[in-house]
Amino acid sequence: MQAVDHAFLQQVKLGGLPCILRGLQPSEDRVAIGEWGKKLDRLKEVVSTMGRVLAWDQLRASGRSGSANADELITFAQRKNWVTEMLDAAMGMTQTTQLQWKDFTEALNSRQLR
Repeated sequence: MQAVDHAFLQQVKLGGLPCILRGLQPSEDRVAIGEWGKKLDRLKEVVSTMGRVLAWDQLRASGRSGSANADELITFAQRKNWVTEMLDAAMGMTQTTQLQWKDFTEALNSRQLR
């Protein structure tokens, strides 16, 4: 996890040319999912570990800057409908990510065609 969020993709114009502004992250922070995907047991292990790290980070950050504290997170997890709410949020984020990817690739393609 990171202490400061990376910059989101944003369309900008530099000298009248469309560009994409994005935050960078070190390559060692990435998992080469293509190789892991060939071994389902190892992929499950990676995803499980990432889930535990994410849960730990959420608890570590709880109660900061107006976020829910640990007790509020426990109460939320005990509700019956939290899965539906999370799936709805995931679908919304999926749509946002797809739109951002479309904007990124269109901007990248228009730059390469010049």
